[in-house]
Amino acid sequence: KPVPDEKSAVSRAMPVFEAFALSSSDMKLIRQNVQAMAFGRPESEKPEMTAEVYALTSLDRRLGDLPVLGSNSMVALNPNGEVQRAGINWPSVTSRGDKVMSPSDVSKRAVEALIAEGVPRNAAVDARLAFVPSADGGDLILPSVIYTIEAQPTPYVVSVPIVMGSGDDD
Repeated sequence: KPVPDEKSAVSRAMPVFEAFALSSSDMKLIRQNVQAMAFGRPESEKPEMTAEVYALTSLDRRLGDLPVLGSNSMVALNPNGEVQRAGINWPSVTSRGDKVMSPSDVSKRAVEALIAEGVPRNAAVDARLAFVPSADGGDLILPSVIYTIEAQPTPYVVSVPIVMGSGDDD
C-alpha cells in the first residue's frame, strides 16, 4: 500500500508541527520524501519486492532569509496516513549581545580558519550566511558564514561565526 501523497501528507503533518508551537513563519520550506524498502534474494540482481514505508514531511527552519542549521523537524506517516513518529529539535535562538564583526575582520577570520583546515589552493570555495549551533555544544546559535569547499576526494564545510567574542570556528 503506498504512503499518502504529498498534499495529503503535508495536511496531516501540519497539526503535529503546530502542536509543537512552531510558528507559521517557520513553515516556509516544507520537504516531502518517501522512505521505501526493497527485498530480494542475495543472488537476484533486482529487488523482488518494494514497499513504501513512510511519508516523511520535514520543515526547514529559517530566520528571515537565512537557514538555521541544527534545527530539525520531521513527521513520519505510515501507509494508513497515521502519524508513526515525530521529531522536533528547534533550539531557541538567543543573543549574547555580541556585535557583528566588520567585513574585513570576517574575511581575516575566514582565511585563518580555511588555512587551519588545510584547504587546497585550487579548491572551489562557496560562501553563504546561516545561523549555526555553537561548537561548544550549547544551545547558542550564532550568525556565521558557511564555506563549502569542493575539495577531492571529499567536499566539506567550515563555519565561521561573524560575531565578536565567538572563537569557535568549526
